[in-house]
Amino acid sequence: MISIFQPFLIYYVAGFLCFFVSYNIRKILLVLTPPVSFLSYLLLQKQAVDLIFLDQKITFFQVDSINIPFFYAFILISLIGFIFNIHRGERKEFAFPLFYAGSAIGLLFTHDLISLFFFWELMALFSTFVIWLGMNKKAESAGLRYLFIHLIGGILFLVGILLFLKENGNLSFQSLKFGSPSSWFILLSVLINTATPPFSAWLSDAYPESSIGGTVFLSAFTTKSAVYVLCRLFAGTEILIYLGSIMAIYGVIYAFMVLDMRRLLSYHIISQVGFMVCGVGIGTTLAINGVISHAFTHIFYKGLLLMSVGTLCFAVGTERLNELGGLLKNYKMIFFFYSIGALSISGAPLLSGFVSKSITITSTLEAPNYIAWIMLNMASVGTFISVGLKLPYLAFLGNGKEIVEKKPIPLNMKLAMSFASGICIILGVYPDLLYSLLPYEVNYRPYTFEHIIFVLQLFIGSLAVFILYSKNLEQKSFYIILDTDWFYRKLIPRIIGIIFLVYEEVLKIIENLFHKNIYKKIVLFIQNPLLATKIIFELVLIVLSGREDRNIEVIIKKYPSDTVKHWPIGVTILYTTFLLTLFLLIYYLA
Repeated sequence: MISIFQPFLIYYVAGFLCFFVSYNIRKILLVLTPPVSFLSYLLLQKQAVDLIFLDQKITFFQVDSINIPFFYAFILISLIGFIFNIHRGERKEFAFPLFYAGSAIGLLFTHDLISLFFFWELMALFSTFVIWLGMNKKAESAGLRYLFIHLIGGILFLVGILLFLKENGNLSFQSLKFGSPSSWFILLSVLINTATPPFSAWLSDAYPESSIGGTVFLSAFTTKSAVYVLCRLFAGTEILIYLGSIMAIYGVIYAFMVLDMRRLLSYHIISQVGFMVCGVGIGTTLAINGVISHAFTHIFYKGLLLMSVGTLCFAVGTERLNELGGLLKNYKMIFFFYSIGALSISGAPLLSGFVSKSITITSTLEAPNYIAWIMLNMASVGTFISVGLKLPYLAFLGNGKEIVEKKPIPLNMKLAMSFASGICIILGVYPDLLYSLLPYEVNYRPYTFEHIIFVLQLFIGSLAVFILYSKNLEQKSFYIILDTDWFYRKLIPRIIGIIFLVYEEVLKIIENLFHKNIYKKIVLFIQNPLLATKIIFELVLIVLSGREDRNIEVIIKKYPSDTVKHWPIGVTILYTTFLLTLFLLIYYLA
């Protein structure tokens, strides 16, 4: 009986109940679901829940050293996200994040490709509904584009699974080797979910359009679940080193150019996930520890950043930096929470980012891969400039129009930000709490004199660059940035339009040729095929011989005449024997 109540099912049941219970009961469900799910995990952790499907062992629950830290992070961020969002009254604002979080948790404990694919697709579906929680035209369009991209990824994943089954005869995680056709399909699908360029635009396109609370969930689950799958299937795949390094720089460059707060932070999700993808490519025990620890801390400091700017947007009614400025006076608490998140993502000492992502950077030196080391450090500098300096400067410190507070900030939003801030500080001060969760023994020590001095040098250099860069920020002009989503926003619809235009023209030609001419002749022939054949034959003879035959004119006028031809029995037997002989000849020769 215990095996029925798996951690992900607790979320599903709670989400289902949210459609039927009262608002107060829904709030209780939100807060109780993560701890009850964790209790279910404690009861099940020494068991394996599996079944046989198409002669394959399908494992829905199995605990090991890799999925445990991801599970802890997902449980905690879902609790924080639910607390942050609890003031919302809509049933779907409660239900779909529960389904989404449950699908992500279910994915973690799978140990075969079929069950992994099952939760993979459920995450794509429910995350689309979370995007639509923005409840406006932009959210609707962005959600459709998001779903389209992830459906393509799902198809690639399914093709990879079928090829893998043909190649190996099983669906186990452990036997996937990169280089086979199946591995290329699966890797491409996973890279779409990690938002690896050029497949990254769906993230920065869709995440900012969700509701304020929905964005917190979106930042936590999809990309980190994909990183988990990469750790499982593709550790040590060299191409990921370079793809991850490019991601880290790519996200930072775009973050420099945008003035929409949530879009800026969305580009930094791409950048930070690039660190993780690079670490998976290196594939050493140190690198994998760095990937998992960075994914763990990123979930909380990115959630904190999005909650901070979301709260600011909730209070003042806009999230465009060109419409903000001078908010420090009225929003000191939000500035404090945001600063903790910004310094954490930048890797400041005594905060969580300092003790996590530096492991991955160190692993590039041990590989060694100096190109990756340089690119990741450049991305770190860019992160501090855009998240740690640019955004707070424009929103809180710079000159702006006077903004009167529109809405008071609910207590639950402050509580959620306090919770996330506490995690960032505790993990930064006591890194062994984080390191004890990692799958391999950790010999790395972040608080060395050399490391602290190096990080401070990066911060000072970043500040100097920002002082020069800030001159261009005074105008604060808002503009649209072209990304790879141009291809499916503009190019693909035009191509589809051209295809449909050609299709319609071809149909018209076929209709003119077929329906108006050939179709009528075919119908006429079918009315009496024997007599029609005789007429055609006689006409051919008349044309060839040059003679005239009045009898054929009479037959044509009477056509179709008698459509039933009465043959003698002998003729019928002759035709039957001929057709049977032809059938036997074809059968034996084939």
